[in-house]
Amino acid sequence: MVIIGTFMVALAVEMFIIPYNILSGGVAGIAVAVGPLININETLIANVLVVGLLFAGGAVLGREFFLETCLSSLIYPVFTSTLTKIITVPTVDPILASFYGGLLGGIGVGLVVRAGASTGGMDIPPLIVHKLTGIKLSVLICITDALTVMLGFAAYDLSAVLLGLISVFSTGWAVSKALSFGEGSVSKSVQVISPHWQEIY
Repeated sequence: MVIIGTFMVALAVEMFIIPYNILSGGVAGIAVAVGPLININETLIANVLVVGLLFAGGAVLGREFFLETCLSSLIYPVFTSTLTKIITVPTVDPILASFYGGLLGGIGVGLVVRAGASTGGMDIPPLIVHKLTGIKLSVLICITDALTVMLGFAAYDLSAVLLGLISVFSTGWAVSKALSFGEGSVSKSVQVISPHWQEIY
């Protein structure tokens, strides 16, 4: 589940987010926002952030979190670096790229979190706040991603920011659905045994 979810996040980044310069959330959004300012490849920026935040998360959230997240954080750069070389970027409207990039990435994040791990990167700040406050995780991810998109004002115009917010909202919706999927089918059965069954009945 962690591997599949991480692959979906990497696919969203390399197929939609980076090729269309979508100011999404997470490390990909930061990479797109600051890449033009520092003249460094966006994929390299994203990979460095993922690995760096992995160790930061381990220091704050503990050894167990570090080990659970290690798999996702370490295979993410492998997936993105490989997909960059082999993937064919579809020609679509930027609005569709933003929406489906957020949707695909959100499902991936939700799968990883549901498995008890994290994709690392910008998932870590929301997880810390969630642990301390109990605020719904999908809401915190949405807020963090929205703040990340605002960084786009430094290098892009308002249109780019508004386009990025489409990705943010579709990501938050997908994370919420992935985390809650199947909860409605949970049921409980209670059996009461008593010599006074007729009165109870």
